Amino acid sequence: MKRYILFLTVCLQAFAQGSFITKIDKLERLDIERSKYSMEQLVEFQRLASSIDQKVRVVSYNILFDLYDETYEPCFRWPERINRVIKLLKEIDPDVIGIQEAYNQQLADLALRLDRKYAFYGELGLNGEYNAIFYKKSRFKKLAHQMLSLGTKELTKVELEDKLTGKKLNVFNTHLSFSNKENRLAESKALRQHLNSYTGNIVLTGDFNTFPQRHDLPRLPFLDGDYIEKIIKGDQLYDSIDSAWLGHLGPMSTFTNREDNIEPFQGTGNPGVFLDHIFVSKEIDVLIHATHPGKINGLFPSDHMPLIADIVLK
Repeated sequence: MKRYILFLTVCLQAFAQGSFITKIDKLERLDIERSKYSMEQLVEFQRLASSIDQKVRVVSYNILFDLYDETYEPCFRWPERINRVIKLLKEIDPDVIGIQEAYNQQLADLALRLDRKYAFYGELGLNGEYNAIFYKKSRFKKLAHQMLSLGTKELTKVELEDKLTGKKLNVFNTHLSFSNKENRLAESKALRQHLNSYTGNIVLTGDFNTFPQRHDLPRLPFLDGDYIEKIIKGDQLYDSIDSAWLGHLGPMSTFTNREDNIEPFQGTGNPGVFLDHIFVSKEIDVLIHATHPGKINGLFPSDHMPLIADIVLK
């Protein structure tokens, strides 16, 4: 059956602090305006609702490295931001997290402050960055792990077994180059070659720096994002925003820079593009896709907002 993109976009101001995840949970309990859907869609929703206790919440989150902390106001330096990052992740309560741009101390802080509920795997990359995968120890058993080369970047891979269902899941996480579009192209092709070796349930998280070909947004630094996405998806993957049965919730963007200024923490995601993605294999059902508005006590924890996909493995 054809999948429908039911965009349930909600502006930032529509949610009081702490209510965003509650909104997701209500929608997944089918607290929806049923009169707006066809009977066929409602039947599919009901089928998925019967598996809601098996859902896996996946998050992709670029936490911003602390390399240039001295250039930011104290409230936006890592020792202050870590509290907001942890509070936000605890509110979301993910089962799997793909973290990008973590440096040594940041990775150690995350491992310690997440109450040791999570195990993780990540190795030091060429540029000093860890793109680690965290997974909830109560839910998953790690079967294997590996760091794969993309040439100028790396791809982190973890094979997990779901203790609840016995199903297996290959999770990949990466961060493609920002400033060099030729590197980004080569990395996306290397990524596709690696993924061709895997079948079954696949989730790929990351900051892919996919600026779309939006000629109406002249301040975008690049326009190669749509091309990069096609290479990454191939015939194997969907972007979870396109296959989510209950559509998308939250900002239509994943970064916090102002439209007219590259300075982070200053905007609400305008002009509205997705640099971050959660791709899934076609065997996976996506319940809902969301961008968390991300502010804690009025301040962003990072220059990116966390991306969420609730999925059901087959």
